[in-house]
Amino acid sequence: MELFPRFAVLAIAAAALFYPASARADVQSWNGIEVRLPLSTGEGPFPESLRFVTDARYGAEGLDQLSFRLGPLWELSPHLMVGMHVSTFAAQETGGIFEQEHRLDLEPTLRLQWGAFTWSDRNRLEYRYHQSGNASKESWRYRNQLRLSYAPAGAQWLPYASDEVLVDLSGAGLNQNRANLGVGRVLSDSMRLDIGYGYRSRLSSGGAWSHDHLGLVSLFIAPKRAAVLLPSLDPGD
Repeated sequence: MELFPRFAVLAIAAAALFYPASARADVQSWNGIEVRLPLSTGEGPFPESLRFVTDARYGAEGLDQLSFRLGPLWELSPHLMVGMHVSTFAAQETGGIFEQEHRLDLEPTLRLQWGAFTWSDRNRLEYRYHQSGNASKESWRYRNQLRLSYAPAGAQWLPYASDEVLVDLSGAGLNQNRANLGVGRVLSDSMRLDIGYGYRSRLSSGGAWSHDHLGLVSLFIAPKRAAVLLPSLDPGD
């Protein structure tokens, strides 16, 4: 168990060496809660659960972003989960003004397990509508997150590492990467707390990359019959 977190730390540290020089750096705290409410037994076309996610992010000047995400989840097989969500965001822009963004997304997630290791591949296609004053902007984005968790049977501590790329399909291309490293603590059959560190790289309109350090805290709550999914739960916008 000691080898996996050590390897993950070295991998993220090595990857950071290949990023271009930072234009600026920021330190933020990301705090999320995800709740899954049971809807059906999974038989027929009905979704098994309803997912609700809320996320608050704090920077040097206080609250930086607040978001809410809601949608059904279908467990199509032990290896495939599909979600559809509607989201709304309030993010602080230049000058301290909060502006809204609304999203619709389709999110298939593939899952595999090798012994004590759980691997997931989360794909998300987003439609984004951004309102700024009297102007509005529409865009599409694709996101892919790979996550590896060490979750042996009966373990209370679940170390994980993940990396997500964000690709703007409306012209900007690959403009963000998020590498996370952390550990989950099983609190009960249906509850888990994740604490981690994130390293986010963003491409500005001028072509320079900036790199942010993130403190990550997430609480996951699901019905007992969905407890097997806990190692692969993952919120975030």
